[in-house]
Amino acid sequence: MSQRPLLLGVLSMLLFGVSSVMASTPSEKSRILEVDRTEEAPEPPPPPRCECWQGTIVGNDTTTVEMNLCGQDSVVGTVATTSPRSGVSVRIVNGSRNAEQLALYDTGFVESDANLGWRFCLIDDYSLSIDDAGDIRGNYTSEACDDFATVELTYIGACGPPAVD
Repeated sequence: MSQRPLLLGVLSMLLFGVSSVMASTPSEKSRILEVDRTEEAPEPPPPPRCECWQGTIVGNDTTTVEMNLCGQDSVVGTVATTSPRSGVSVRIVNGSRNAEQLALYDTGFVESDANLGWRFCLIDDYSLSIDDAGDIRGNYTSEACDDFATVELTYIGACGPPAVD
């Protein structure tokens, strides 16, 4: 019987010691988690740079044009054409560019509202040059519409990404 109180005393000391360690362990973990939570998340990449041009395209019809391109080497954007004769179209374009050239092609329409007797076709190839002022000159080809057109666009400046629904 005399060993029983001693055993209970040792057990209580052990339990007290374990409970003390267990009590301190969550706070240690919490501090570690707090440190982990305060680490900075990597910043998202900046949005692609977008630029706008305005001008004319002369082919099967003469249209006013607004072109919005985003990206540097690989570009995506829209080409919006308006004419009282043929109607309104907004095309999605993809392609590539360097300091002196743009090579683009249409991938689809955002809007295609051709007037009676007209139809819009996708452009197979825009072959465009960029001059020192940032203006664009060149041509495009659309086999579906049997259209070979000249393109002349003046650089407007930086702009937001195109609205594509």
